[in-house]
Amino acid sequence: MESVETDLRQTGPSEKLAGLAHIFHLLGTDCRRNIDIILKQTWQILDGVCSLYNRVDEKEKSLVVWAGHNRPEDLETESDAVGHICWEATIQEENRAVAIPDIEKTPFFHTDPHVKQYGLKAYLGFPVKLRNRIIGSLCIVDTKIREFTDDDLHCIRTLAAALSLEEERLALETELMEEKEKYQTLVENANDATFIVQDGLLKFVNSRTVALSGYSWDALQGIPFIDLIHPDDRELVLRNHIQRLRGEKLALPYAFRIFNKKKDIVWLQINGARIVWEGRPAVLGCARDISRMKELEEKLDRAKKMELIGTMAGGVAHDLNNILSGLVSYPELLLMQISPDSPLKEPISFMHDAGLKAAEIVQDLLTLTRRGISVKNSINLNHVIHDYFTSPAHQRLVKTYPHIRFKVYPENDLLNIIGSASHLSKIIMNLVMNAAEAIKGSGTVTVESFNRYLDMPLKSCDHILEGEYAVLRVTDNGAGIPKKDLNKIFEPFYTKKQMGRSGSGLGLCVVWNCVKDHNGYIEVTSKINKGTTFELYFPATRKETDPEPEGLRIDDYKGNKETILVIDDVHEQRRIARESLKMLGYKSFTVPSGERALLFLKKRAVDLIILDMKMEPGMDGLDTYRRILKLHPNQKAVIASGFSENDRVREALKIGAGQYIKKPYTIKKLAHAIKEELADPKKYKENH
Repeated sequence: MESVETDLRQTGPSEKLAGLAHIFHLLGTDCRRNIDIILKQTWQILDGVCSLYNRVDEKEKSLVVWAGHNRPEDLETESDAVGHICWEATIQEENRAVAIPDIEKTPFFHTDPHVKQYGLKAYLGFPVKLRNRIIGSLCIVDTKIREFTDDDLHCIRTLAAALSLEEERLALETELMEEKEKYQTLVENANDATFIVQDGLLKFVNSRTVALSGYSWDALQGIPFIDLIHPDDRELVLRNHIQRLRGEKLALPYAFRIFNKKKDIVWLQINGARIVWEGRPAVLGCARDISRMKELEEKLDRAKKMELIGTMAGGVAHDLNNILSGLVSYPELLLMQISPDSPLKEPISFMHDAGLKAAEIVQDLLTLTRRGISVKNSINLNHVIHDYFTSPAHQRLVKTYPHIRFKVYPENDLLNIIGSASHLSKIIMNLVMNAAEAIKGSGTVTVESFNRYLDMPLKSCDHILEGEYAVLRVTDNGAGIPKKDLNKIFEPFYTKKQMGRSGSGLGLCVVWNCVKDHNGYIEVTSKINKGTTFELYFPATRKETDPEPEGLRIDDYKGNKETILVIDDVHEQRRIARESLKMLGYKSFTVPSGERALLFLKKRAVDLIILDMKMEPGMDGLDTYRRILKLHPNQKAVIASGFSENDRVREALKIGAGQYIKKPYTIKKLAHAIKEELADPKKYKENH
């Protein structure tokens, strides 16, 4: 045991009370150290051989030496509770001091092994509590028999109370630390950025804030918060920040933009509250990255706009097709009737060509409806590129822009794609024309084709189908497209050019729709005064290209007085069809509605029907054909419509119609469709 000087140990009542008062001057903020101080003062004031603080381990039913002063070096830190003086005499006695002047006269002389091991004679103890629950005992033991005074009992009670207060503080500190760790875990692992702004600077940020900004915490500490905000949103953010500092409530979370370290725009939705940080007002902000949601909203708005314009364009195109039928078909009929050297041939041909050009513009309008492409063949982009660059349309473009060089670099073993050559040609024409118009003065437009395997998302497309693609790349070294306009260039009628200068003005919108109809993707990159590059990705196929159709001669497709019923609600359309069929050698009949067609076919059968899809009022083409099949299950039919191929057209083809032609149709196309359908040995297809 440690020896202590006599004048410090042998104290009277007044010295003991002074010692108790002195303890509270020794205690500080460290609870663990305070407990050690209390144990030392207990040993010193009560003049024991050693002081001990034993805590109860209720789960193991044992006592653990939590602290002590002058305790034997070989004293076990844990022992059985049963039979132990501290357990039986003090802890079990609830709220009173236990004084044992002579242990040999008690059962503990035999039940507590420490009594005989260390020659203990006397014991004084008092329970230690935590939140009204006994958790242990404070005691002194002595190696001589001694009587304990009332002052001794008062001292042990006071010292145990001080020990209980330290346990209370220690428990609070532990709970506070645990709560702090919980909140820290929540904040650091939250998907939202959490930060504190004070005096215009960031005073605290979580890891998500660091990730969103791209800056390290050290760097963020030196950047004024307002400098991270997009210039167009700074006034809004600053106004709301001041309102929060004043304690005013904002109705809803609001959104704003920031620039990250890479100078990319990040959309955030923030909610905040006024707090006190280190004794001064601050704003706690919780912000969520909504960039993806904003992108989807823009795509949805664009899709709605496209759908609205497409619906309008589809209706307009249908009416225009009916009008254009006369401008296309009648000049063609006249050209077939006049002699080659007739002075009327040139003006009639001019009228016919004008009608065909107008029909092409209508097809651009129909492309906006996104109804799909009607012809899907295995084709090679290189062939389409070659056909365009040798076409009169491109030759006119070359004459218009004599200072621009047009270069073509096709890959020799380019994979084929499934699609429509006419639509792809329209894509190439629009992109090349757009590239030429972007160049002021001299420059170069380059068209390339190559194969690529995609297994990662493109910058403009989050979801792609992995696989092989044939790529069309069109590059110019013109003025470039401002970044703020890149997301708008495919919108209908959006242009920086003078309307009417280049074709229909639908340009890139037609490109976008055609690419989507081919299940493809578009990637656009542009730099101001450097130029723009369009890369179009079309899913590749290993299927061989379809053979080119042989030249069509009208004499090869004339009929032999077969009977044909024309079903169309427009009088001019019925008249054009009747005269065209007469010239082709067929016997024709016409009716203005599906209902009239059923009445006609109940009385007599015909070899073929030519059926319009949209007829008002009354049944449309699909419903009419379904009813006709009940009368004549093997009825052959050609669908003629001003709309692009849609679900109802496809359904009519599925249940038995063999051919589909778009209005305004030429006599050659009509003749070819009729001949093909009449020659088809059609089998019975039951309509459900």
